[in-house]
Amino acid sequence: MCGCPVEFTHGLAMPREVVTGVEDPNREEDIWQFAWDVGIERIEAESLALVVNPPSQRTQNQLHVHILRLDQNARTRFDQSSTVYVDNLQSVWLAADKVAKTNGLNDYGVLVAKSLEGKYLVLVSPDSPEAAFTIWKCN
Repeated sequence: MCGCPVEFTHGLAMPREVVTGVEDPNREEDIWQFAWDVGIERIEAESLALVVNPPSQRTQNQLHVHILRLDQNARTRFDQSSTVYVDNLQSVWLAADKVAKTNGLNDYGVLVAKSLEGKYLVLVSPDSPEAAFTIWKCN
């Protein structure tokens, strides 16, 4: 075993096609719903986070969505980042692109979490949302 606590989860969802990342025009919206459905099997909705890292901070040139648990203080820091709320996961890429463009970001990562009001929060960051808002490693 890896020595991680039982509640630690770090999964990946990847498209079957070659898709590089947030910058790829061929990315599909369905990946967010798929990752959410997989994540919700192991992590409660209010703690689930889906993350795609920025191109400059990734180690693979293949889109993959990290399925993680939010760290305990993540929600208190959301207001320090560029966020928008969407009603469904089919709108994540469009919303993220719009926020990034408004903020002049060409290189950005995306975090998706369920808001306390029931919508989905889409956070856009020039840095890795994985490291900033989630429990991404256990030791």
